[in-house]
Amino acid sequence: MRNPLVVALPQAHQDFLTDLAYVLVRWNNYEAMLSLILYSIIGGGPKADVLISEMGSTAMINAINTYAADFTDPPLSDHLLHSTKYFERMREYRNYYIHGIKHIGGNGSLEAGGHIQTNSAKSRFVMHEQLVAPAEIVGFAEKIEIGRAHADQIISHLWGLQPGEAGVKPLGSLEKPSLPKRLEKPRQFLERSAPPPEPAEE
Repeated sequence: MRNPLVVALPQAHQDFLTDLAYVLVRWNNYEAMLSLILYSIIGGGPKADVLISEMGSTAMINAINTYAADFTDPPLSDHLLHSTKYFERMREYRNYYIHGIKHIGGNGSLEAGGHIQTNSAKSRFVMHEQLVAPAEIVGFAEKIEIGRAHADQIISHLWGLQPGEAGVKPLGSLEKPSLPKRLEKPRQFLERSAPPPEPAEE
């Protein structure tokens, strides 16, 4: 049974919500694959599960990067570091979309897309407002799949699969995916009020 609240929406809005839900689920899977990389490089087993279970994304990425820098050699280290860098770039978009989209459509219109409204106050008050088109969400989903495919190749090597098995490619010839460009948010600053008038001289 479909949610009647969703069915009541215009079809374009329903389609956008479907794309957004797909991105959310696939992102969770992508994050789990990075967790599986860390699980594999520390030897697996129940103790690894205990260590990883309470790790956030930042701690997980730091651990993988440290392992790559201090305990592995190229080409594995290069692929590990590239994989985490790709993930970090993608996480900027994920957080922006998932936490920023407040409603569907722009200013109450039937236009498809997610309306982002967020603020930040790190030395200056900045407003971020943007309508994210469906094509942007679809493109983001495609980039998630690219990152997952690269992570899957790394996991296969960490598990000891040989090139040729189950589509595994030699690490030395495995192509690194192009990094997504860094997220650029639209920025709108408050207009600075004029200073109060000087008191009149008596």
